This record gives sequence, C-alpha cells and structure tokens, in this order.
Amino acid sequence: MVNLPKIGTLEAFNTDGLRSLLYTIKIPSMKEKTLRYPGYAEKMRMLRETGFFSDTTIKVGGVKIKPIDLTSKLLFSKWELKDGEEELTAMRVMVQGKKDEKILRYTYDLIDYYNEEEKATSMSRATGFPCAIMARLVAQGEFRYPGVCPPEYIGREHKVYQKVMEELEKRNVFYKENIVEI
Repeated sequence: MVNLPKIGTLEAFNTDGLRSLLYTIKIPSMKEKTLRYPGYAEKMRMLRETGFFSDTTIKVGGVKIKPIDLTSKLLFSKWELKDGEEELTAMRVMVQGKKDEKILRYTYDLIDYYNEEEKATSMSRATGFPCAIMARLVAQGEFRYPGVCPPEYIGREHKVYQKVMEELEKRNVFYKENIVEI
C-alpha cells in the first residue's frame, strides 16, 4: 500500500514496464509497480484466472465468442468517467543509493489532472508533453544522441533534464522532489 498526498492510499503491484531500463542501467533490485485503488489487482486476477481475458474462441448458447471481447464490451462502458469525475495520473519514482558515504532516498511524485481548458487528459499531458519537449530540444540541437535513445539517457545530461522539468512546469505538470537520508 502506498499513500500519495491528495490521492490517498493506493495498492502497488509488480508490472512489466521497465523496458530498456533493464539493459541500460545496472541496478540489481529495480522494479516497476503499477498504482491502482485498493482491490483492483484482486479483481483483475480473478478475471484473468477465470478466463475473461482469453482470446481463445468458446461456444456460448450456440454462438462463438472470445471471452476478451465479451469482457471488453461489458467493462469499458463501466470504466468511462461520469460527469464531474476527475481523471488523473499519479506516479512515484523512488531511487535509493549511496552518495558521499550517506544512504539517500530520492522520491519524485507526479499528480496531474484532466485539463478542462485544453480538453487534455492527464495521461496525454504526462506522456505527450515530455515527448514534444524532447523533440524540440533535439531539433534545436540541445540534445544530441545518435540513433535510438532510451529515455533514461536524457537524465545523464543534467542541463537537458532541467530544461525538460522547466518546460513541464510551464505547462502545469509538476514533479515534487523529496530527498531523505536513511
């Protein structure tokens, strides 16, 4: 369970989003977790274990269907936001390690909401803005890396990282940083 300011308690469970980080940074205990409201993981596990996500055709009442198609039809409409319900993106990045003989933990929290004025979802803001900012920095020659560049390489260039964070703040996307000695 993870408590996030302004959001409350969320459950965190292991997922598979590390992608290139697994190969570009040598960290033996790195993991990615997805945050959801309490109870979500157990509900998804039950659906998976009972076959609701299977794409193997089955026969029901003489009709051939894929369970995943039925599940999608039933659930997607239930997951649509109701009028006045806020869409949000919450993310926490925690890094812990030794620096100058001290054990430090860096925590970065992002909580972003749907932008009514722009009609932009928080997920589009949290993912699209960094891509657009980096495209501009590449076009302006401020970031030069030949070939395909994993996102974590951006962090190797402090000046570029700072520029990305400044540009996000101009768009009201804020990461709160906290550093504690352990």
